[in-house]
Amino acid sequence: MNRMLYLSNIISNKNIITNHYDFEYAGIKGYAEAIGYKIIFFRRNLFSMLEVIRFFEIINPEEIIFCNAILEKINFPLKFGTNCSKIDKIFGKAIKKESYLIDCDSYSYKLSNNNLIVLDIAIKNKKLIGLEMIYNQEIITSIEND
Repeated sequence: MNRMLYLSNIISNKNIITNHYDFEYAGIKGYAEAIGYKIIFFRRNLFSMLEVIRFFEIINPEEIIFCNAILEKINFPLKFGTNCSKIDKIFGKAIKKESYLIDCDSYSYKLSNNNLIVLDIAIKNKKLIGLEMIYNQEIITSIEND
């Protein structure tokens, strides 16, 4: 994936994006492009590489369609609403499982030293509802040691 990618280059309606020049993600200050709290593209500063892409609680049909279009443009192999059996086939066994929300389990997959993916799976229907792609070693280490 191209880590110099900007959310504003992916979607056509730039009016729905909020730019945050003093954003904090996992204790790290930086810059973020966001659509509400549901979609966040975070980097240390405006011109640095992406450190985190976050999709949170993508559950209604409009959100699923919109976010799946973004995932397609960044060539991510899954789509929201995907059944977890397909997830295991793509990423293998999770290195960590957490239940931090009442209706959701989170599974962490380390793809490389500088790439961790956290997938949020709805307990009720076992489908993908959240995604965090992390490229920041400090955040990865804190998740692994938590």
